[in-house]
Amino acid sequence: MGVLKELGITTSKVSKAIDKLKTQVFEVFETASMIFNPIPDEDGNHNLIEDGFQTVSNSNGNIHGKVSKSGSVLQMTDLIDIANDVSVSEGLDLDFEKAELDYFKDESVCTLKIPLGVSAFKTQNGFNDSTEVFLFIKTGFGGVACSEVGIYTNRWVCTNGWEVRHGLNYFKAKHTEKMNELAKVFLYKSLPLMMSSVQDFTKLAKKMDRAEITKEQIEEFRMSMFGYTKDDVKNEKISTKKAGMIEAFNKGLIEEQNRAGQTVWTLLQGATNYTNHGHYNAGEEFIVTGSGNTFNAKAEKLCLALS
Repeated sequence: MGVLKELGITTSKVSKAIDKLKTQVFEVFETASMIFNPIPDEDGNHNLIEDGFQTVSNSNGNIHGKVSKSGSVLQMTDLIDIANDVSVSEGLDLDFEKAELDYFKDESVCTLKIPLGVSAFKTQNGFNDSTEVFLFIKTGFGGVACSEVGIYTNRWVCTNGWEVRHGLNYFKAKHTEKMNELAKVFLYKSLPLMMSSVQDFTKLAKKMDRAEITKEQIEEFRMSMFGYTKDDVKNEKISTKKAGMIEAFNKGLIEEQNRAGQTVWTLLQGATNYTNHGHYNAGEEFIVTGSGNTFNAKAEKLCLALS
């Protein structure tokens, strides 16, 4: 069992950890598909839904959302089973005892984080930077929900959370039968490759840290992220709300640059600092299921290009 023996975790303990996770998911999140509308009409009738179905929590009856006819439900318990199967068959020793389940959007979205290790390196200006790296699995119910498999990171010094979307292995799929099967296949095939994510993330971070940037490049990044131009600044066409958002971003960026210099790495950390702490909706739900997730992904893509 390798690492599991070193941790003092037996096969029995792993099985118990898996059962505990699945029980928690079932009690909170597991969902049934209903072809009759759970919301009665004015006469109290539960009518047949002809163009799709509703997803409803088994535990508390919460209605997660309507899904079209082409939609399909992918349960978190199925994804946990796959991760466990691959871990056992490939000898990956995933630490399910330390896995974390979280729920968002009124429990209609569920995430699973399994720790893979800590990325640590010294920046060019001598700052010791450490980031915890997790296997990240997300699924949800309702018309706009998707399944995702990838890497989630949490930087220790500033608690900046970030779902890595472009630099490492990542898969996102809508909830159709075909795409749900592709999500399962991706997890089966990619999980062994993702076990090197700590080393891969460290290489990515070091590459960004080596790339110093100018004030002009920072301004180009800021204009792209917040959707304004030099003429907007010159002609004072930036709204008060947007100006406040830019100010919050700048505050986080300065904080990051004071730690680790004026580099692409601190530019990206300035963006994640903003979504985790500076934005008026800042927080984990914002970066996992809200527009903060999209903001971080765009920032990541721009920073990869700069490095």
